[in-house]
Amino acid sequence: MKPLIICIVGASGSGKTTASMILQQQLGWTAIVSYTTRPMRKGEINGRDHWFVKPDQVPPQSRMCAYTKFGGYEYWTEWNQFLTLFPSVYVIDEKGLVNLQSKESTPFPFSLVTIKIKRDNLKDINDKRKARDNDRINIPDELYDYVINNNGSIENLRATLYLTAQCIIQKHQ
Repeated sequence: MKPLIICIVGASGSGKTTASMILQQQLGWTAIVSYTTRPMRKGEINGRDHWFVKPDQVPPQSRMCAYTKFGGYEYWTEWNQFLTLFPSVYVIDEKGLVNLQSKESTPFPFSLVTIKIKRDNLKDINDKRKARDNDRINIPDELYDYVINNNGSIENLRATLYLTAQCIIQKHQ
């Protein structure tokens, strides 16, 4: 299979991680797991949610394909992480996406997906995480290949994600 990577972007609590898990568990996609210097949250697993590292373990920028600083913590991926099975899903924030797109060339095609959610549909997300979204940059919806509107229903997100994944695969063939 040709390399295919879906970058998923969205606000805190929009469903990015849930979408990634659906693509992994139900469609057999591989996750590209970013490194971070932030502490692990309750329920997170090292290597599944992020690779959790100490600040002195941050590599040189030349090894990174995408980098961002969000909420006071660093997040990045390295080029060697993209030499994996395809299709792959990559949860990334807007600054990281801009950083990735600023590279002179990328050896893989990326489909860009943003997940939108109305703030009143957010469940189980604390004010501190919501406040961090004030540091996000805005990328107009027109610059994404696909926009998914999440109404807070896992069934709706799953159905919309399946349709989106089918479109991406067909377009990529």
